[in-house]
Amino acid sequence: MLLRSGLLSETFPSPARHIDAFHRPSAMGCSCRKGNEHALPQPPARRSFEDVRPRVQLLFRRARQPSGGRDPQLVRGLVHTNAAPRDWGRDAPAVDVEDSVANRVPRPRKRGSKVGAVVDPFRRRSIRFDSGLEESALVVLITLPETLEICEQQKAEYIQHGEKRKHYFDIVQRQASGRIAYAVKYEEDVDDDLRETLRLISEQQGDRFADEFRILTEKDLTLTQIENAREILAYASDFDFEGQALVSAALQRLPARVLIADIVRATGLGERGRRAAVALIQKGLLKVPANVRLADGAFLINRAAHEGRR
Repeated sequence: MLLRSGLLSETFPSPARHIDAFHRPSAMGCSCRKGNEHALPQPPARRSFEDVRPRVQLLFRRARQPSGGRDPQLVRGLVHTNAAPRDWGRDAPAVDVEDSVANRVPRPRKRGSKVGAVVDPFRRRSIRFDSGLEESALVVLITLPETLEICEQQKAEYIQHGEKRKHYFDIVQRQASGRIAYAVKYEEDVDDDLRETLRLISEQQGDRFADEFRILTEKDLTLTQIENAREILAYASDFDFEGQALVSAALQRLPARVLIADIVRATGLGERGRRAAVALIQKGLLKVPANVRLADGAFLINRAAHEGRR
């Protein structure tokens, strides 16, 4: 069993603690798509984060097709609870959001029960969760620059004691280096049975399902990570691509260490510029140092500055 530390994230570093992980080397890409359940091979001979609330609410509109079917969700912007008026977004076009690719509909759990969905504004897909911890893990993983795709509730089959069994991984994250399957559990719910299940799936399914298999608990996330990620997710949900382009151009003229307030002044966009700058953290143009809370007075690493000097 290979142990790896944290979420392998530079943007949202986690405490110095190991996540249980089974590693399978592979060059295969992600295949976590709806209906693509992974076939069974032949048998071989506490803390909760419910108190961390989103600061915005997504506003959805569902459109009916003439046939009676349902179109993808349409996101019409944001309803803000604590933000200034946003004139720049009132005329923004609707953005299509794909439905979830989960292999099952999440059900309430015995611990930290909270069923719902979060919209990934970068891949434009709805992602379901069934606990407060799972929601927090999703928000953090969605906003990491290294994340290429997130799929949830993915079914894996395996054989144990001669019987066919199945396990649903809460999250499968695809990075350029491969796929990571997460079993998201509260620390008190992690036991030897879960570890054995992941070991068997790793041996029997291997890289046909994922390249690494991990257990993620509340000890692997910090409030700073979660709060920063929620802010990035909320501001990216503005879908203000014009504002982001203006901020990207300004970053090339700014130093390698920069305040969000400096970005706002350089663009002249005010609050719009701040929100666009925070959204660009997921693109990797700005990096948040370890254990730093996003704020106007926080220094960020400006990776676009190197591009501007070329």
